[in-house]
Amino acid sequence: MSVYAPDGRLLGQTTTGADGHYHLTVHAPPPYRVAVQGGVLDEVPYAAALHADCDSGVDCNVTPFTTTIARLVDEHGFNVGDAHALLSNKLSVDEDPFVSALVDGEPQPEFDLDQVREFIDGGERLDAWVAGIVDWVRDDSSDSEPPLGIAGTVAVTANASSGGSI
Repeated sequence: MSVYAPDGRLLGQTTTGADGHYHLTVHAPPPYRVAVQGGVLDEVPYAAALHADCDSGVDCNVTPFTTTIARLVDEHGFNVGDAHALLSNKLSVDEDPFVSALVDGEPQPEFDLDQVREFIDGGERLDAWVAGIVDWVRDDSSDSEPPLGIAGTVAVTANASSGGSI
């Protein structure tokens, strides 16, 4: 993995451990751009390049979610906070669903992590997934459908009448 300053200057490189974690001492203040090329996911090689914009020198997760945010920043002029809010709102998630699945031990019900991982196919189709998500979140129409491989949900609210029927 590599860490870059906002001006693109390389600040340091290291490799991740077997558990996917990394540690790198950087002698420059945040923000940083973290880039990871390839790796292993669930004991299967992962071929894609992932990116994350990190405003902390402490913890920074690098996932397809953060890669989508980085693309919104790089190609569409969003700042990191606005890109994160737009993506979270469109996916109906409060936090990075790839991270919450690891931390909580199960995916968020609003996001079909298995479907998305299957579509991404070990990183081979990550770029297509990110491009599809970016187009989808930038579509202002209320009837936009999530692209193939993007988990979409519909909220349904049941109201019971006084007679007990729904």
